[in-house]
Amino acid sequence: MINWDEIIDKLDYAFQPIIYAQSGKLYAVEALLRNVQDIPNITTIDDLFDLVFSNDYLYEFDLLLREKAIKKFANINIPNLKLFYNLDNRIIYNKNYSSGNTQKILTKYNLSKDKIIFELSEKGTSIEQNALSTMLQRYKQSGYSIAIDDFGSGYSSLNLLKNLNVDILKIDMSFIRKIGENPKTKSIVHSIIGMAHEIGIKTVAEGVETEEQVSFLRQSGCDYIQGYYYSKPLPEEEFVEFLEKADAE
Repeated sequence: MINWDEIIDKLDYAFQPIIYAQSGKLYAVEALLRNVQDIPNITTIDDLFDLVFSNDYLYEFDLLLREKAIKKFANINIPNLKLFYNLDNRIIYNKNYSSGNTQKILTKYNLSKDKIIFELSEKGTSIEQNALSTMLQRYKQSGYSIAIDDFGSGYSSLNLLKNLNVDILKIDMSFIRKIGENPKTKSIVHSIIGMAHEIGIKTVAEGVETEEQVSFLRQSGCDYIQGYYYSKPLPEEEFVEFLEKADAE
């Protein structure tokens, strides 16, 4: 018998800053799951969520994690700061899935819907990819902003843009890391940013680590930057210190 409450207690979140590309100011944070290695027989986050999904407990499990992330985010208490939160597309298949639960959590911590941006990935199994459109439509209809994570890594990229109302694209780090190595990659990233802007979508570059990457992304008009160039994911206490240092500068 799996003790889900015990697993939830072991898990925690770190926050990684997402920065306005042009000004260098803080735009948002992404909540990233930590301490997965403390769970017996689990090696990766994918292993964990596969286990939860196979036990038909994914939605309930995610709601518990969602509240943990939102509670920590509420403690930061910075006006206009956004929270990016990753959803497993497969929760739509859980028999206990229902709408309105996120609003209850946000109300509990005195936050509005515009404070949270849900990330959905086009990577993953065929089940996850098939669920992507349904998930996106459900959350958009409920009034939430949606970011497509790992954009360019899957097979449905252009169909997503054509058929669905996406707010933000997070350009997969596999492209960003090759900026400076491959002229074709520069052209691809530049084209993704331009295409997104033409249809009213903002862009986040993931995995940014170098000054050269930052310079190119600014020149290309990328909206936001995320990566070790600015900060690794930080526990809540260290993130507060990061904010204090940023204010001092």
